[in-house]
Amino acid sequence: MENRPVTFYFEGRPLRGIEGEPVAKALFAEGIRTLSYSVKYRRPRGLHCARGRCVACHMSVDGVPGVPTCITPLRSGMEIERENFQPFYGPLLTAVARVIPFPAGFYYRMFTRPAIARQLFLATLRRMAGVGRITPGRAGSPPAAAESNRSASPLLERSYDVVIVGCGLSGMSAALSAAHHGLHVLLVDEHGFPGGHSFGYQPDAELASTRDRLIERVKQHVAVTYLPGTTAQGLYPPDTLLLGPGGSAGFETHRGLARVRARSFVFAPGANDIIPLFENNDTLGIFGERAIRLLLERDDLRPGRRAVVYGAVSTLRATGQLLLHHDIKLVALVDPTEAVKSDDHNRRVLDKIPTITSARITRARGGAWLRAVDVSPVGGGEKTTLSCDLLCVVLPGQPAYELPYQAGVEYALSDAPLDEFRIMRPVTTRGASEDETVSFYVAGEAAGETDWKKKIESGEEAGAQAARAVRA
Repeated sequence: MENRPVTFYFEGRPLRGIEGEPVAKALFAEGIRTLSYSVKYRRPRGLHCARGRCVACHMSVDGVPGVPTCITPLRSGMEIERENFQPFYGPLLTAVARVIPFPAGFYYRMFTRPAIARQLFLATLRRMAGVGRITPGRAGSPPAAAESNRSASPLLERSYDVVIVGCGLSGMSAALSAAHHGLHVLLVDEHGFPGGHSFGYQPDAELASTRDRLIERVKQHVAVTYLPGTTAQGLYPPDTLLLGPGGSAGFETHRGLARVRARSFVFAPGANDIIPLFENNDTLGIFGERAIRLLLERDDLRPGRRAVVYGAVSTLRATGQLLLHHDIKLVALVDPTEAVKSDDHNRRVLDKIPTITSARITRARGGAWLRAVDVSPVGGGEKTTLSCDLLCVVLPGQPAYELPYQAGVEYALSDAPLDEFRIMRPVTTRGASEDETVSFYVAGEAAGETDWKKKIESGEEAGAQAARAVRA
């Protein structure tokens, strides 16, 4: 698609953007950072996950509510509005709620009698918590039932030997491993490109070259059907996976859902960013490493110019190199562990960047956007305030365990000494199915692997196990 300038409308105001770029990016370029507000205290919300998995950037687009603007391509003439709707007295009540420390669940306990007070109280809360209005007859109204039932893709068949969810390093490795045994493999991924979150620039040249070879092999293999822009919506035992449009495809094309069956499934959906608990951790300008990569590499959007990177060991420094590659100044690297370990290459590149070890982010400062972060020693001590407009968190991600859990894979919370590193890890990498003719496996980050070479190994093993199960 050509980079054609177009005009769109934000709350009635004409703005300019580039056709096809994410709506949120176009708004960001026009200086609009706040895309929505939190329900209870109306704190600003905006770009966060960059992959449509949260609701921070949901807006009304051409009359359709709840559209994830971080993955919705811009079109000429689009009408975009924030969704939050409150009665005229809403701001006053919100200001009161910010001052008075209401207990959790107060709306279940207060003003319960008499009945008239209860009804008025609940009606007021519901109006204050509303995120928009649906106007019947608008151009963006849902399509007719007949159209919404269209197949998710004309490429799909009814059944496969093996279905693999996720086209990152582990997913591609699993697909090639299963296809090596002559099986018919379907590889689906929510993104419109292969490689997962390893796509784009990588400080590790070996990782980048290995990823590119895997992508080429997947695309050329006759036994692998690669289906991008497709989300696995749910698993229906014993052998059915519900697929739907990934990203913004549902909004753009009204593509419907489709069901596929398989003898074996491999789940390699990766992981989600985790933002640790600290004061004002919902301030705009705080991102996980996956969101940062998507914004920088996919969208060519720099959400800040001066960054603090918070994480541990090699991942911390690798992300620092990614930011430097995109001309973002590094203010400091903050590591909650005792020491930073790095290879010689990373050390040569980043040894001039201030590194603070055995420390945590304790507070974010800013209003509509991040201005600074407070850093304090893990064991207590004097805090340090770092001026920045971007905080990148590169802690281990939370495995996307929803589908594996549906398949009977048992997960348990890890026992890492620091809260930042405690994530759900699988007790076993194979699911428990009542139907012995169907098998389920988990690989990559969903299996708790963080090293890229181990992700590939786990994918290869899961693909081979899935193939053996089909052949048995």
